[in-house]
Amino acid sequence: DSDQEMALAAVQRGAQDYLMKSLVRPGVLVRFLRYALERQRLLEDVRRQAYEVETSEARLRGFMQLLDGGFDRLSAGDFSVRVSAAGSELTEAGDLAPLAAGFDATVGRLQQLTQMSTHFHSLVAADMKTPLAAMALTLSRLLPGRLAGEEERMELASMNGQVRRLVCL
Repeated sequence: DSDQEMALAAVQRGAQDYLMKSLVRPGVLVRFLRYALERQRLLEDVRRQAYEVETSEARLRGFMQLLDGGFDRLSAGDFSVRVSAAGSELTEAGDLAPLAAGFDATVGRLQQLTQMSTHFHSLVAADMKTPLAAMALTLSRLLPGRLAGEEERMELASMNGQVRRLVCL
């Protein structure tokens, strides 16, 4: 009974196991040592895996902060933002690299589409201004001319105002 109490006290103080003297025989001792070694190996594996999980979580948190900053810059109109180069130490394991590359490709495509849209708008504006300018010139010549009535003059003045408004767009 005192061996069991001593075993319980030893385990409560941090011992992993306790072998009572009355049970020590060659086969039991070898098995006890084998189990102790295996238990130690398993504990080391658990510690290593816990460290790997903590490291992965830290990398993921860092990458998420990098992405968050990238989205903030992108929403402010900064198309120069890239996360794969800035986060190379975070993506070196390869699991986050495709996400970073996808973000960068998306930003590049958005930049390209924005440039294309700006170019398109400038072409449309130029294509519209030429005929509108000709219409404005024609209307300005007709206004001081001899028109049949006041109603026609008012319609021409209204058209002239609308054409000038369109030219200013």
